[in-house]
Amino acid sequence: MKMNVNSFRALTALMDRVRAFGSVFAETFAGKRNMYEVLGYRATVTYDDLAAKVLRQDIASRLLEADPKAMWHSPPVLKADDAFKDAWNDLVSRHKLWATLYRLDKLLGLGRYSILLMGLNDGKNLAQPADPRRKNEIIYLQVYSEQAATIDSLDLNQTSPRFGLPEVYVIKPNSGIHGLSSGITSAVPAAPMKVHHSRLLHIAENTLEDPLVGSPRMERIYNLLDDLLKTVGGTAEAHWLVANRGMQANIDPDLDLSPEDAAELSDEIEEYQHQQRRFIRTRGVEISNLGSDTPDPSGMFNVIMSLISGTSGIPQRILLGAEAGQLASEQDRANWAARVIERRSLFAEPSVLNPLIARLIQLQVLPIPGELSYLWPDAFLMSPLEEAQASAQKARTLANVAKALSDPTSSPITRDEGRVIIGLTKTTPIFDDTGDTQIVTD
Repeated sequence: MKMNVNSFRALTALMDRVRAFGSVFAETFAGKRNMYEVLGYRATVTYDDLAAKVLRQDIASRLLEADPKAMWHSPPVLKADDAFKDAWNDLVSRHKLWATLYRLDKLLGLGRYSILLMGLNDGKNLAQPADPRRKNEIIYLQVYSEQAATIDSLDLNQTSPRFGLPEVYVIKPNSGIHGLSSGITSAVPAAPMKVHHSRLLHIAENTLEDPLVGSPRMERIYNLLDDLLKTVGGTAEAHWLVANRGMQANIDPDLDLSPEDAAELSDEIEEYQHQQRRFIRTRGVEISNLGSDTPDPSGMFNVIMSLISGTSGIPQRILLGAEAGQLASEQDRANWAARVIERRSLFAEPSVLNPLIARLIQLQVLPIPGELSYLWPDAFLMSPLEEAQASAQKARTLANVAKALSDPTSSPITRDEGRVIIGLTKTTPIFDDTGDTQIVTD
């Protein structure tokens, strides 16, 4: 049994109404005051609202890109047999896989899910199921957002292994790519097309009960971005208004000032204001400067940025690219590295890489590996100076351990304990640039 289009649209509309209930939680004084209305926040935030923020509001684009860039800028090396690695490396190279996954991940900042469409050379229509009995080849990879790819039907057969999961999607090319709305044309046809689930990968992040839809990363900080816009934009406007309040011309009441003289005085003052002249004739006229004032938004700015940092999980110095001392910077980078490692294990591997590779193996694009694991690079990136200091410290440690082991009869540690101290074990694997393994043994 499959859910028809109208039923699914009704379900989607219900989910949208549930998302809008966030404004209800902003009610105070027994519903007499709605803080969202008082503070000017939107009750419901749409994909277009989030996209507009990214396009126009400075720090919003950094917030959208930070997590995906940290994830896919340093992708993992796959440990597997030679046949699998050769096929995988060819796929990565020909289709720029890591850059594609980076774009796929970025779309999760704007929508509740995103999809990766895999074009196959099977000669079938996209609406037809892909044939897993033949060896397929990927001819293109294309990412689409929730805005461009809607779920057309679900599998509601309770005995099906895909119970509750999408069967068919409807993709509207160009509709979800906000960059194309500026008038740039595309060779891709704009007509909607149906796509069978076997030809794509569906990913979502921050999911709860429903694994199909999550919460966009940008949605939870949308109100804070509004606050930031008010603070920065409002301060700039206030500065424009009060940095130079102008001047007052106090004309002596006993001065006989003709209309022509008054007009000339007005012109001279205006020209002075616009720096077209640097003097004013003031016989019988007293000119007073009204003063100036410069508002300081730093306090409120820091509060908002602290909340954005805490909500997004991105340390402020990582987000803003500012340094405030070596120790603080190291701590921020350590916290950021911990978040990157956490996202690798909780999202990248189980929600992106494992399902993608499983689908590619099912379609015989990739061979079945004997074993498969991921070797991620170190998430904590050290500067050249820090690397040199770490190497020097390790060299001193090695020298001290070697000195202690030079006389086994008086050494306080054993040889194996010494290897552990300097970061080695009895069998320490070393990986070269190709991912091949060499085992260093005793």
